[in-house]
Amino acid sequence: MDFFLLGQARFLTVASSTHELAKLAKVQGSDLKRYRQCVHRSA
Repeated sequence: MDFFLLGQARFLTVASSTHELAKLAKVQGSDLKRYRQCVHRSA
């Protein structure tokens, strides 16, 4: 599978309060790469 940049969009990233990311004081983009993300887009 190949990935490439196709424009830019703003997303709100959320996680459960029990998730490992919620334990971090500040979440960086590099932190998000370790986890699967589910993205929903509306028209």
